[in-house]
Amino acid sequence: MPPSQKSPMRLCVEGTDDMHVVVALVMRLLSKDWDNVALPYIDDKAGIAALLDRATLSAAAKTYTHLGLVLDADDDVQKQWERLRPRVAQRALRDDTHHA
Repeated sequence: MPPSQKSPMRLCVEGTDDMHVVVALVMRLLSKDWDNVALPYIDDKAGIAALLDRATLSAAAKTYTHLGLVLDADDDVQKQWERLRPRVAQRALRDDTHHA
């Protein structure tokens, strides 16, 4: 059974292809233990701009107990990391509940 949109865990993916890859990996790895594992809801953001939107990331970090991001890195891994890193670093520095 797929996770509900009400799940406290969220995995935001850049696009539909990324979502399908993640689902296929999860299904392959969990084949028989599907019901015994808490899974995040996978949210297709339909593009890098929506995925990295500062307001959206900030709200998601406050809303969900677990937040993961999947970005396409098939063109330039370093460029994608440079786009993501400042947003993650800023959020971690402002978050009173962040634990190292």
